[in-house]
Amino acid sequence: MPLSKSDFTLLIPLKNRPRCTKRLINDLNKKKFPYEIIIADGGNDKNIEQILSNKENYRNINFQYIKFPFDESLDDFYKKMSKAVDLIKTQTVCVMDNDDFIEIEGIKKCLSILEDFSFSSARGAILDNNKNLYDKYKSPIIKNTALERMIDQTKHFHGNWHNVTRTKHVVATWKLIEVVSPKNFRIVEQINGYLLTLWGNSFRGDFPFIKHRSGERIKLSRGKLSDHFPPQEVWIKSNY
Repeated sequence: MPLSKSDFTLLIPLKNRPRCTKRLINDLNKKKFPYEIIIADGGNDKNIEQILSNKENYRNINFQYIKFPFDESLDDFYKKMSKAVDLIKTQTVCVMDNDDFIEIEGIKKCLSILEDFSFSSARGAILDNNKNLYDKYKSPIIKNTALERMIDQTKHFHGNWHNVTRTKHVVATWKLIEVVSPKNFRIVEQINGYLLTLWGNSFRGDFPFIKHRSGERIKLSRGKLSDHFPPQEVWIKSNY
């Protein structure tokens, strides 16, 4: 099926951080964001639930707000994501953190790239104070086989979490994650990085795509999510 210019959904999983959520949704509303939005809320902030449950508060965007049970554990989060991806009706999707901003023109560029069905996903630059966080390895991963792409991804690893991706690949990824249920979240990021590249080429561009705006750390039942991302040499020697 051909890919239309509007065939895209923004999936925003939430767990608290209300200040970041308001900032993001206000930005999307101000821009009159032209694509569908799914907000999968696994937090327990009643004010955010009340605000987002009323679509009259954001009349310039087309969004669906779903209140899920509290993300007490990573397993709860995996279940939420597995259910949330089933709600996507478009052919492509981007999973968006609530402490970032996304560029509409960047989405359009990615959709244009994905008209080539050899690509599983595409993204531009992830900018933090005008610096591309993915500046080290700029070249797209384009190979003839999944094995070659896996090797290239290993040599030039970047996460594909924020990529504009074919929905069928995002759905398959989160269904598999729910089954495997990793106890360490960095493994989840690695799974997203590899599977999307195994299923097709990955485009990496320099055009503005996401502006990163650091927010408060997401809290888990024990510690913070950032604790799952120690220096690489520490993580790789762990027992996960």
